[in-house]
Amino acid sequence: MKPGHYLAMEGGTITGQVEGTETTEPAFGLPAIWISANDKERAEMLGYTVVDAATVLATHITELVNGHAHEMLNRQEVQNLLDLVTKDQPKLVDELVPNVVNLGGIQKVLQGLLRERVSIRDMTTVLETMADYAKVIKQPSSWLSWYANLSPALWWVNIWMRPEVSRHW
Repeated sequence: MKPGHYLAMEGGTITGQVEGTETTEPAFGLPAIWISANDKERAEMLGYTVVDAATVLATHITELVNGHAHEMLNRQEVQNLLDLVTKDQPKLVDELVPNVVNLGGIQKVLQGLLRERVSIRDMTTVLETMADYAKVIKQPSSWLSWYANLSPALWWVNIWMRPEVSRHW
């Protein structure tokens, strides 16, 4: 980190070079150059993507959290998420927990989605998919017939509910 400097990264086609300290962008491992504030405008005109040090740090922290979110999601957090969904969709949660799947099963599915970097922001859709397919998913011979027609995000929900996948945790 170089406070007061900017990180310049090649953003496609660049038409010239800028002077600075060569480095590696920490979040994605891309080659980059720390440049002075005086060179910021020139670097942008040459085609570099230029970000300030605070944004570099924030992006790095965000990527670290996203990369380990599945490790941080515990049962209490899952219960908190279910409580939020219950406010708007009480029947959905009542139907699903514990009749179809228990809290630990939901946690494993959500951890699997997070591990694959699939967003779980739309918990209603995730839970509806689990409720709709949980009984089918437990039958290995039926997997290919039902998940082929799902959206990619919902496909991941179904993948992580498979006993063959979840038992490896």
